Amino acid sequence: MDILPQIIVNTIIAGAIYTLIALGFNLIYWVTKFFNIAHGAFLVLGGYTLLYLYTQSRYNLYLSCAVTVMFVGTIGWFTDKTIFLQLRKRGASSVTMLVASLGIMSMLQALITLIFGTEYYRLLGGSAISETVNVFNAYITDVQIGIIATGFIIMLSLMLLINKTKF
Repeated sequence: MDILPQIIVNTIIAGAIYTLIALGFNLIYWVTKFFNIAHGAFLVLGGYTLLYLYTQSRYNLYLSCAVTVMFVGTIGWFTDKTIFLQLRKRGASSVTMLVASLGIMSMLQALITLIFGTEYYRLLGGSAISETVNVFNAYITDVQIGIIATGFIIMLSLMLLINKTKF
C-alpha cells in the first residue's frame, strides 16, 4: 500500500484545522489591532467544554457544539468588555494588550488544569468513531471531511466579505 495518498489527506486535514485557528487570530487582530494570544486558550476551553457537555452531561453532539459555541463566545465577549475594552479606553499600547492576553491565557490554562487535570482525553472513542471513506487509497472520516469543508467555506466566506464588501 502506498502511504503518499494518506500523507496528503492528513496534511490537508491538519491544514484545515490550522486554517480555522489562523482565521480566528486574523479576525481578532483585524478588529482589535493586537495579537490576542489568549485566543488559543479559548479554543482549548471550547474543546474541554464540548468534552464535558458531550461525555458527562450526555447532551447530543450537535447540541453540545451549539452550547459550547455560545458559552465560549459569551466568555470571550465578557473578557473583551471587562478587560480589553477598559484597556482600550485608557489608551493602552499593543504591548499592554498583549501582556493582558498572556495573563488571560495563563489564567484559563490554570483553570482548565484544575478542573480537568493533565490527562489526555478523546471526545469520540472506540466504536463511536465515525465511518471511514476510502478516497484515492487514503482513509478519511466524515468528521475530517466536515473539518475540511468548514475550513474552506469559512476561508472563502471571509475572502468574499473582506474583498467584496465595504465591511
